[in-house]
Amino acid sequence: MKKQSCADPLLISARLLLLLLATDCVVRAQTGSYFPITNIKDPYLQEVGQFAVKEYNRESKGELKFVKVLNGEEQAVAGYSYKLVLAAESGSVTTNYEAVVWEDPQQVTHLVSFNHVIDN
Repeated sequence: MKKQSCADPLLISARLLLLLLATDCVVRAQTGSYFPITNIKDPYLQEVGQFAVKEYNRESKGELKFVKVLNGEEQAVAGYSYKLVLAAESGSVTTNYEAVVWEDPQQVTHLVSFNHVIDN
């Protein structure tokens, strides 16, 4: 009976195929899933939060003033989607809102939703 060697081309091909399939599964699991944002003070994320408030005001004729992004998650989907909890002021009252902002592949930013966060 012939002994299989580690250098057998068929065995190498099978191992490479398994490695590629495993890698593809990991990438697919990450694409589309939201992941916590670790550096919430990142100036770019603060800009995204400012954009959300500005766009909300434009669409609703509101007068909210952006305070800061409190926490959030990001998702890689045909660009990037950011789900942010941010603080905004109306007069002397500060309220938390959840904003979903999508940056498309052409780097055009869109406000998807903007809602008051209801405290439990």
